[in-house]
Amino acid sequence: MSELANAGGKVQCFTLPSTGKTTPLTLSVASNATASLTGGVYRLVSDQDCFVASGASAAVTDMPINAGIPEYFQISDGGTVAAITATGAGTLSITLC
Repeated sequence: MSELANAGGKVQCFTLPSTGKTTPLTLSVASNATASLTGGVYRLVSDQDCFVASGASAAVTDMPINAGIPEYFQISDGGTVAAITATGAGTLSITLC
C-alpha cells in the first residue's frame, strides 16, 4: 500500500496489480475454493451475490459479498478462499494487490 499526498492530506492506495495476479473462482450453489494463495492483501469482486470464507468450504451463512462491490482482505501465505452462491452461478475474481 502507498500513501500519496493531495491538497487535503494523504490518500492510501494500492499499486496496480501485475498481469496474472487474478485468480478466478467459479461460483455455484456448491462450495468451491482456491488453491493456496501467496500472502498479501486481496481484492475480491464477484459478478453474483455470494458468501465467502477462509478455508476449504463456504456456506450461505458465511460473510456475504454483494455483486459488483469490491472487498479487501488480508490473506496469510498458503491461505485459501472458499465461496458459494444461494442461487445461480458466476465468478469471484480474487486479485493480489
